[in-house]
Amino acid sequence: QALREVIAVRGFRASALGYFGHMWELYAFWSVLPWLSLPIHQSLMAAGDGWAPSVSLISFAVIGIGFLGSVLGGLWSRRIGSARVAASALAASGLMCVVYPFIPDSWPQVQLGALLFWGICVVADSAQFSAMSSQHAPPQWLGSALVLQNGLGFLITVISILLLGWAIQQWGSLALCLLAPGPALGLWAMRPLLKETAP
Repeated sequence: QALREVIAVRGFRASALGYFGHMWELYAFWSVLPWLSLPIHQSLMAAGDGWAPSVSLISFAVIGIGFLGSVLGGLWSRRIGSARVAASALAASGLMCVVYPFIPDSWPQVQLGALLFWGICVVADSAQFSAMSSQHAPPQWLGSALVLQNGLGFLITVISILLLGWAIQQWGSLALCLLAPGPALGLWAMRPLLKETAP
């Protein structure tokens, strides 16, 4: 009964599917950060500039800067709404999935800047999906709806982490393109929410 009522709500369905696309990308991206950070560290060390950020520091910075994305996303949502913030973040991080693999290893500063930008975008939509799902879920089934969304989201995460961990060993950074369908499908699913906030 609860499951049928929750899934029947178009707004919740759109938010949950957008969230699933977000979850396909987020933790899988974080899981390969040490692998992505290593060539940056090695290139900066080889440049002979003295100090170069370590792999662990780069990884920490990319994850930690997500705090800025969350704060800015929350502030921005007050002006343009959660749906537009989530869609903008999904679009930006999805774009990074296909752009980053083509940044040459000889441009470590550009790679580092791109990872930091990606770190901001990839998590900026998390709170917005929670807010939208809470808003659209039937009040009497709110807890069950969020448990359903989070549970399925983390199941998707496990699959994407395993897939990307294998693929990146085979194809290198080109494997990051496997993350792009998540944001793309999430944006497609969010269309009803964006129409609600259209001027």
